Amino acid sequence: IVLGGALLLVAVRAILPLKITDNETNPWKLIASVPPELRSKAVLNDYSMGGPLILSGIRTFVDGRGDMYGDPHVMRYSRISGGDSAEFADSVKRWDIRWAIMPHRDKTMIAMLDKAPGWHRIRQDKVGLVYARD
Repeated sequence: IVLGGALLLVAVRAILPLKITDNETNPWKLIASVPPELRSKAVLNDYSMGGPLILSGIRTFVDGRGDMYGDPHVMRYSRISGGDSAEFADSVKRWDIRWAIMPHRDKTMIAMLDKAPGWHRIRQDKVGLVYARD
């Protein structure tokens, strides 16, 4: 009975494949829209987008492995995401950050990037935005 149930589940999954929807924690289309020349450059990303960026071969600024980055770096990200434009400017200079990817809900970061000299939006979809630095 167990084997029959397992086979039935496999058959149902084969007929009705899992459909991964594009959303903030799976921003595949937005990541795919990033120009190839930017992908190898330093990125400022929202915490929630770290995993998909890693899976796409992109080094993140921050992700779920906060212990790997250390408390000072995580606190730096917290200040940046809270709207600290001086910390943002210092981090851009320190790591030569060339692009950013943010979900629409991150109003503070979007407002800061929109005002930051030399930054402009290059992509936008239902999930979020991609910025590039001149």
